[in-house]
Amino acid sequence: MEDTAYHITEQCFSLLKKRIQYRNKPFLKQLETNGLVVFKYEDPSLLEYALDVIPLQRLYEEASPEPSIEDNVIKRLLHWFKNEFFTWVNNPPCHHCGHTDTRWESNLEPTDDDKTYGAFTVEGFRCLACASQVRFPRYR
Repeated sequence: MEDTAYHITEQCFSLLKKRIQYRNKPFLKQLETNGLVVFKYEDPSLLEYALDVIPLQRLYEEASPEPSIEDNVIKRLLHWFKNEFFTWVNNPPCHHCGHTDTRWESNLEPTDDDKTYGAFTVEGFRCLACASQVRFPRYR
């Protein structure tokens, strides 16, 4: 069933590409690009890796069975994801000297490597200790 939905969606995007010139239609180009991003999250090896990282047993233990264990596990998962899995970074430490006092300077163009891993923008910081530039990719 999932393979069928994938192939139908892929065919729709293919037809859209053939029928529409994107030069003057940035919204449609963005729609296609964002629509195709979803498929990379259906990779079985990535799903398996995610299940290895997520503390499912703990989430089930912490979830209240009432009114719905499934809903409460999802709430616990969201809490874990936001508060434990990720760490918000305002100013990244310097990669050269390790100093933690950096100041934002400008947005930078993502490199091909940045784009490969899904960075949509790169922030440029300057280390106040050694004056090195610190690149900090932001991911979706």
